[in-house]
Amino acid sequence: MDGEVRIDRASPGDLAMESLGTRRMPEQFGAILILDAGEGFDISIAEARLAERVRAIPRFRQMLVSVPRLQGRPIWVDDTAFDPARHIRHRTCPGPGDERALLDLAAELVCRPLTADRPLWSATFVTGLAGGKVGLVVVVDHVVSDGIGGVAVLGSLVDGAAAATDQPSPRRRPTAAELRKDACRTWLQMVRQTPTAIRGLAASLRSAKRVRPARAADCSLLTVTGSKRTFSVVRGDLEAIRAHAHRRGATVNDAVLAAIGGALRTLLAHRGEQIDEFVVSEPVSIRAAATTGALGNRVNDMLVAVPAAGAARLGDIASRTRAAKAASAVGVGSFVWLSAVIRIAAWTGLMRWYLNRQHMIHTVVSNVRGPQNALTFADHGITDIVPISVAEAWNVTVTFVVFSYAGRLTITVTADPEHLRDLDILEAALRTELALLEGATTDEARR
Repeated sequence: MDGEVRIDRASPGDLAMESLGTRRMPEQFGAILILDAGEGFDISIAEARLAERVRAIPRFRQMLVSVPRLQGRPIWVDDTAFDPARHIRHRTCPGPGDERALLDLAAELVCRPLTADRPLWSATFVTGLAGGKVGLVVVVDHVVSDGIGGVAVLGSLVDGAAAATDQPSPRRRPTAAELRKDACRTWLQMVRQTPTAIRGLAASLRSAKRVRPARAADCSLLTVTGSKRTFSVVRGDLEAIRAHAHRRGATVNDAVLAAIGGALRTLLAHRGEQIDEFVVSEPVSIRAAATTGALGNRVNDMLVAVPAAGAARLGDIASRTRAAKAASAVGVGSFVWLSAVIRIAAWTGLMRWYLNRQHMIHTVVSNVRGPQNALTFADHGITDIVPISVAEAWNVTVTFVVFSYAGRLTITVTADPEHLRDLDILEAALRTELALLEGATTDEARR
């Protein structure tokens, strides 16, 4: 018998939202990389380069498997039959090969659940794009990584990344006795940490109470969503927006929230509705950085009441986000217990009933800082990176993913097409708000 194998379990944060019952939408995210392919692009070389580099990401060679009762949380195990070719595909973009066609194809790919009998990721090269460009759509399950971890993954795939070492032999799976022993050790550790966790949670709740937004006002943004998603993309000048924000004691993230608040106000005005502020849920990483050897989903959510006045209230938004971020720090130990409560509520059906009727938030804004310098893949420049993400949205009809790359700020709007048929109004309004933050006039923004 080999020595005792190290047991790598899914974290409570990974599993808490995975237990909410039958889903209409998988929890998956990723990015669309636009390659300046040119005439010398060889897709077979690009596929081989990608296959070589994913071997350097341990989690991309592992599967998440359940274990019998009393043996603890699901565990990550090495895929003994790992073959990158099972994950790498090639599609031709439907005509006319413009951004709209590419976004529709990306929505199809990210909304399709990844297969649980293999590592939870996929990569699709997309040819037939206008201008001779090539797209690379990478999709990852949220249980594998969060947004910061996704940046680490990106850094392992592009040119200049450390070469993959020889792939180690797959580790054997732990025995039932080893799993039970590890589960007991985990529970004992959690029990010992409970008093500290309770004190930390109580302090966090007291802090959160002081900054917690009021109930999200009823409006047409809150409608039970369906099983389809569509994307829209708006871009801005990162440095211009940062300079504008810093002059007002704010951050780029504060400026983005202001722009989104102003855009949602315009959308509701078009529908004949008006509310004073929007309650935004924003995932906040509990780590400053990640490596491909330590991925996983490690975020807390903070709630911010964003005034509908847009950039005019940027300083106010900055104060609110600072207070909300300080209140969002909940100890990992307490979250173990919270995740257990969530799973019980999901098993009884109470969680689904509540989330389909919730009035805690109007939308979700995920903001990830990407590489500052332009990257290349397979010796071809990456001219653009568009973030994509889908999840069970319950009654939240529109969400936003923000990504910065090489001086450009990209905001992807994710919407339920059945309940946001006026997405073009929101897109135009968001473009105008970003242009105002950049210092452009409204007329310039509309051209």
